Amino acid sequence: MMRWSRQWLKDRYAEPVRTSLTHPGLWLGLLGSLLLALGEIRRLATWSQVRGQPWTATIGNLLSSGQYPVLVLAGIVLLGAGWVLIRPGPHQPVAPVLVFLVWAAPLLLLPPVLSTDAGSYADLGWMVSNGFSPYQTGLGTTGSPFPYGRAWRGTTSVYPPLALELFAAVIRLTGAHWYWSVVALRLLALAGAGLLAWAVPRLASAAGVDPARAVWVALLNPVLLVHGIGGEHVDLLMVGVAAAGLAVARHRYAVVLGPVLIGLAAAIKQPALLAAPAVAGLIWPGAQTRLRSVVRAGYAAMLAGGTFCLVSLATLGFGWLGGSGDPANARQTLTPAYLLSLLGGDISAWTQALQVTAAVVVAALWWWYGRSRPLRFLGLAALAFVLGFGVFREWYLLFPLAFLGLAGLRRVRPLLWSLVCAGAGYGCLHEYLRMPSLLTSCVTALVLGLVAAGLGLATRAVLHPGSLPWPRRPGRQPTPATSL
Repeated sequence: MMRWSRQWLKDRYAEPVRTSLTHPGLWLGLLGSLLLALGEIRRLATWSQVRGQPWTATIGNLLSSGQYPVLVLAGIVLLGAGWVLIRPGPHQPVAPVLVFLVWAAPLLLLPPVLSTDAGSYADLGWMVSNGFSPYQTGLGTTGSPFPYGRAWRGTTSVYPPLALELFAAVIRLTGAHWYWSVVALRLLALAGAGLLAWAVPRLASAAGVDPARAVWVALLNPVLLVHGIGGEHVDLLMVGVAAAGLAVARHRYAVVLGPVLIGLAAAIKQPALLAAPAVAGLIWPGAQTRLRSVVRAGYAAMLAGGTFCLVSLATLGFGWLGGSGDPANARQTLTPAYLLSLLGGDISAWTQALQVTAAVVVAALWWWYGRSRPLRFLGLAALAFVLGFGVFREWYLLFPLAFLGLAGLRRVRPLLWSLVCAGAGYGCLHEYLRMPSLLTSCVTALVLGLVAAGLGLATRAVLHPGSLPWPRRPGRQPTPATSL
């Protein structure tokens, strides 16, 4: 018995850790994280708050201010290549939590990467801590010490109340420091990543897909590292809480606990309500009549929505409904509607058409998969929501990516990997390098995504010639592929 236990521990933990530490993908991704961190430190040296400090002169002598975008972009490409390279296989176990910690470590003390949202979170938290209502008081108008996003000055918040209370708690606990309080907000993103690491293997077992592959997609993708951890976006916490709500679907009290957790996730950010029909499908698996499925999905949605409403009533209310900080009011972003408008037609008309299309697609996906494959429904429905929303930010991809690895998709893997890498790097082209147009940034990001995925696949081909995801010759036994 003791010998068996030692062997089980070795197979379960020791072997994946040893394989991960000796895997070139780990070190390629770490090199990417370090380059990204170096570029962000050089960018920090240009801030007025640190001007004149000795370290700024030292790094200024090493790197010019124009080099930091190139370092950040190169780091993202290498991080994407490392992600593709370290993809777990049947005989290549990986310790995903270890890989995540190694790649995330260089990012933990950086300023927010490729976004000013975390500074705005801090400003909102400062308002709540000092008795202001973010639903009535404009961002950047209270004299807080935080570097909020200038485009949002004077706008009121659209974030739900639980998110605002969490921002305020972090600001109070860290003494409202202009830099370290903003960095401390990364703890919320890390909590979301931790919940994903706990929930996804359990969901993979329920969905009948490879847990290692599912965690690789959900936790190690470059969008999560760059925008979730680096950018500190609260979307990652929303996704983590929603995943936890889905993972407890087999729990004794799942009929209540699952939808309640979905409601709490929606009180962090509203799109989590899309997971309510999926949690109903997990709580009551197997054959059901259509009418019973509708009733049970409606029950889960009402309980999740009721939880959201109770949290709102108990805290800051429903002022987010009238918030002027709606992302749709911001400058034009790269959306399918924008790309279609380049061919002709008004962009607002295209946006409305795609929003209606996305709603129809979500309904159709639930009709096809809501009863039999609820996690496939959620992954594809979240992707449809992101593409049809009318505004696109790279971190919105955190929602579908958390669940696409559980969808059992097989045929689009290399293409999807390239698009994920492109999504991670697009913001650097648009925000840091200031490319002349959204279309130019998009095309360049797609090319770099292909480079990142190609670099990872080429290195993998050299190290493990039989592990590439290409169709095998007739007569050869295919390796089962149950996830991305």
